[in-house]
Amino acid sequence: MDQQNNLQKQNNYSMTQSTEIDQAKKFVEKHIKNTHHEKNNQQILLSANEIALSKYQVLNLSSSNWSWMPREWLLNANVNSEMYGLLAFISLFASATPFYQDDNSIIISEADLKKVLNIGWGSASNKFQEMMGTLKKVGYISVDENHLVINRPALNMTKQGFVKIYATPVKLILSKTRGLKSLSLIAAYLAVRNSIFEGKTHNRVLTSMNSGFSSASINMSSKNYSRKLKWLFDNDVLAWNKAIINSPYHQSVYYFSELHDADSLVKTLCNDILDETIIRLIA
Repeated sequence: MDQQNNLQKQNNYSMTQSTEIDQAKKFVEKHIKNTHHEKNNQQILLSANEIALSKYQVLNLSSSNWSWMPREWLLNANVNSEMYGLLAFISLFASATPFYQDDNSIIISEADLKKVLNIGWGSASNKFQEMMGTLKKVGYISVDENHLVINRPALNMTKQGFVKIYATPVKLILSKTRGLKSLSLIAAYLAVRNSIFEGKTHNRVLTSMNSGFSSASINMSSKNYSRKLKWLFDNDVLAWNKAIINSPYHQSVYYFSELHDADSLVKTLCNDILDETIIRLIA
């Protein structure tokens, strides 16, 4: 019986989403045909819009294992973006619920952490040690015998809430990069997560227009953050679409979300097309 109910819910959801997409396509079709485009260009624009809306319909992903970081740890002037990437990675090795001395979570050894990140010797190793030293100095991590300890408060005792970090996107980053380079990309992902609030659908979808707030949270320049974000798009770490928005200069804007929230991305795009926030999709 439960299986039948779940199947019916999925069918109802698919029909609702399909209707929204059809409405959005029709709206854009009408808009394009009312503008002075040649017929060939009209067809190209319509095809681009249809492909963009259907981009993630084939996905049926569930969210992966996750861990968390206290939100009050962000915006610390003593911690640079690479250190935030390292801290986010360390957080994934800690249990979601503290189990050591009530407030802290034990994780892997420092040597094993270097191996997982593919950090060798020489300058990369020295930089890694410097970053670890800073994180210890600010009190975010400490050492207990041969193990690192992340000094998080209990989940319900955080002062500003927490940032949820999913394992799958970080694994994807590490599968395509090596060494310290991966840390700035993980930091960019952390900044994305800091802007997502999972309680409401519309807060699961971000746009590149709010990049300044996101980059500031990890002490990364907006320009560098935009480059890292583009890497996350190009390497399929995040779901994304590119749109021309209804502004005086008709600027292009990225809409993006977690891959497991691609359905929310499609709904947001449809809504913004129908209320004329988006003129058309280009990718």
